Amino acid sequence: MKIPAERWAEAISARHSRRKYREKQLEGEAASHLRQFCEEFQPFGSVRSLLVEESPEQIVRGAIGPFGKISGAQAYMAFIVDETDPNGYAALGYTGEGLILEATTMGLDTCWIGGWLKQTDAELRIDIEPNEAVLAVTPVGHAKNDLTISEKVLKKATGSRNRKPLDELMVNEPTEQDERLQYCLELARLAPSAANRQPWRFSIEPEGVKVSVADRYEKNLKERRLDCGIAMLHIEVGALSQGMKGEWEFMEGHEVALFKYRS
Repeated sequence: MKIPAERWAEAISARHSRRKYREKQLEGEAASHLRQFCEEFQPFGSVRSLLVEESPEQIVRGAIGPFGKISGAQAYMAFIVDETDPNGYAALGYTGEGLILEATTMGLDTCWIGGWLKQTDAELRIDIEPNEAVLAVTPVGHAKNDLTISEKVLKKATGSRNRKPLDELMVNEPTEQDERLQYCLELARLAPSAANRQPWRFSIEPEGVKVSVADRYEKNLKERRLDCGIAMLHIEVGALSQGMKGEWEFMEGHEVALFKYRS
């Protein structure tokens, strides 16, 4: 399906992670739209998404005791990967972020949950195949108007709104400054990541833009590739909104993918 690039580009800047929700069911129209979007937005065959209309509290633990715990939400989206695909984690990050941005354009609040997911409990509640795993979920709903104390504590601890400057994320510098490309990379810089690690690194290659995991990340490389998948979508959203089309070519190890774009 066609990515609604302009709407999603606005959502990237507007979105904030929220963990405390009003105990209110999703409206029928909103639930129907998200359910359909989960079915239609499957850019990679190894990843699928599912809207679950029940509280995610039974499958998500707090980051530090009660801090970071999800409460109040009456629905969540689950992101499911075929673990036989070596590129599945990056593909899941890309796909899940698309669903989250779509929910944001609908005025709904969300929060990426991966590391705090009780995966066994999640898979008992979601019908999956033997080769599949639920890697991440997001609550979906309307957050309480003000940040709660625990949300403020967690945001301060993780520095969730702080982002590294782009020059710290670049492996090389383009020989010529292209404002459109700069915009794509700025959107990628704003991507969310686990504990706000921002593990991605960008390089300008003759064929396009390469996304890699920073060399210092040797452990949990697959999880960092998931983070990079989120940044991949942000790059493509920026490109499409600037009239630049392209396609992704997956790579191996720390090198995640190359976006081959054309003006």
